[in-house]
Parts: sequence; C-alpha cells; structure tokens
Amino acid sequence: MKLLSGILMAALSCTIAWQVRAADPSDGKVFYRYINEQGAKVMHHSLPPEAAKRGYEVVNLSGIVLRVVPPALTPEQAAAAAAQKEQQRELAEWDAALLRRYSSVEDIDAVKLRKLADLEANMAILISNLNTIQSQIRAEYARGADFERRGQPVPEVVLTTLQNLELELDDTREKYIQREWEYEDVAEKFEQDKERLRIILNKP
Repeated sequence: MKLLSGILMAALSCTIAWQVRAADPSDGKVFYRYINEQGAKVMHHSLPPEAAKRGYEVVNLSGIVLRVVPPALTPEQAAAAAAQKEQQRELAEWDAALLRRYSSVEDIDAVKLRKLADLEANMAILISNLNTIQSQIRAEYARGADFERRGQPVPEVVLTTLQNLELELDDTREKYIQREWEYEDVAEKFEQDKERLRIILNKP
C-alpha cells in the first residue's frame, strides 16, 4: 500500500512538473499564430513573410501569448505616424522653452508689453521718416516747378534727388508694413505661448 502511494505521488509530481514546464513562457519552443491568406487562424513554428505583414502572435506550447506584433503600417499610416511624432517633438521643445523662460502667464505678459513697445517705437520712427521724406519730395517738386515757371529746364540734380527720394520713400513704406506684420505676429505668438503655458501649468 505504501509502495502504491509512493508510485502515485511520484506520477503526480511528474505530471505537475510537466504542466509547469509547458506553461513556462521561458521555454524555448514557441509558435507563431497568424491569419493565413484564406482568412483562417493557424499556428506554426515558422512565419511566412506575407503573414508577418498582417501581424501575428508569438505563443508557447501551452498557447499562452508571449508577444503580439501588430500589422505593418501602410505608407499613409507610416507618414501620419511620422508627422505625429514630429509634432510631438516640436511640442515638447516648445514646452521646455516656455518652462525655461517663464514661471507664470504674467511673465509672458510683461515680456510681450516690452517687445510690442519696442516695435511701436520703431514704427513711430518710420512714420517720422516717411513724413520727412514726403516733405523733401514736395520741396523738390516745388523747386522743379519754379524752374519751369521761369521757362528753364529742371536741373538734373533736382530730378536725381526726386528719384532717390521716391526710392527711399518706397523702402521706408515697405519697412513700416513689415513692422506692422511683425507686430501682429509677435502679439499672436505671445498669446499662443500664454495659452500653452496655462495648459502646462494646469497639468496634474
């Protein structure tokens, strides 16, 4: 009786040990479970290249899933994933830059006011220059008209001065327009920074 019990215990121990080994994910024997071209799920010790593109599972002898490999991305999906990754990278850089420069939204407002004040001062100088150039142009036209009233040709120096003043006037106008655009861009950029900083500071 004792001998029979010993035999049964030994057999039970062997069975349990085999089950443990079969369920052990570290066992070197693995299979690939995938959908074949006919749409059926199969399990095999090798993996066809076509099946790898559709995604598959790595399982052990007991059928326990060790790893799941998703389907390969289409060119469109790969492009979208790359674009999303780049967007996340740019956003992370933006966040880091904001946290280095500012500790509150009020800090951004203070810098914004100083930057816009500098641009306004520059625009005021350009307006003053425009008025001065226009006055000089009117004066040169008056000089030319005076020569014409006396029946004399307008001197070349007057015509050259007028030409140079007109070029300077166009250049100054272009600079002023650029400053206007820059003013709007700077104001909008600071508002975007403020909104982003609010989001960062409110994150748990």
